[in-house]
Amino acid sequence: TLTKKPVYTIYNGYDPDDFAETGSSEYCGAKLVILYAGTIYPAIRDPSPLYRGLVELCKEGKISKGDVKVLFCGRCGQAAELAKKEGAEDFVEYIGFLPHEKTIALEKAADVVLFLGHDSPESRGVLTGKLFEYLYCAKEIWAVGISRKMQAGEFIEKAEAGKVFFTDVEKIKAAVMEKLLQKNSGAVIENKKDTEFIKQFERKAQAEFLLEKFMEKINKENILLISLNAPYDGVAHAGGKICNYYTKKFIAQGKKVTIISEAEKYEEKKIIEDKEKYG
Repeated sequence: TLTKKPVYTIYNGYDPDDFAETGSSEYCGAKLVILYAGTIYPAIRDPSPLYRGLVELCKEGKISKGDVKVLFCGRCGQAAELAKKEGAEDFVEYIGFLPHEKTIALEKAADVVLFLGHDSPESRGVLTGKLFEYLYCAKEIWAVGISRKMQAGEFIEKAEAGKVFFTDVEKIKAAVMEKLLQKNSGAVIENKKDTEFIKQFERKAQAEFLLEKFMEKINKENILLISLNAPYDGVAHAGGKICNYYTKKFIAQGKKVTIISEAEKYEEKKIIEDKEKYG
């Protein structure tokens, strides 16, 4: 371990206000719509197993090319190239970059959202901001490229928010057929997500947890602030603002603050002496 002192995790989380008034999306209709919003990295965030499943179902005569549409928005130009390689280009539509509110509207309207990841020891604890967005607003998440051993896969299953396929094409095919049957029957799909599990990732809850830990330390000499993702002045994740606010207050009161960051190492002496900047 890096330290013998307590280490707490503050998740990126989500803010319900971001989803309040997003309108509807013109991209969703009669077809089964599978959406990916984000960036494609071949061999790291790769939709190819989904493509293979769709192509096989089409060859087996179980679906037609007009039954399913896989939408990509964001930095996803390579999605079309990968689709062409698998012979799945007729299933794919790249709609480029959208304003955030339109992206959210699309995530809410899509039948399924696609979460892509890479199953490796280095990626085991990677939890992107998009994951928490999906957990809160999506009807169902399909995770491709990650297994249940990955923390993202574990969260999706614990939240009962979707399915984790890794690269299992047969499971993907079965899920496509199940969703098409539901869609074509017109059945209302009951939301079975574990809302209590998901609610813990709300940014308000994360900030309150962070404040609680600060208050536990307030009467002690040292406060240990760990930032694994960003420099001290650039903490942009959930709780970042409250982190900075209370750290500045404690420094102004003459308390000692220790900063550990993998993005950049800070000298404790400089931070403590710089009371004008942080006070």
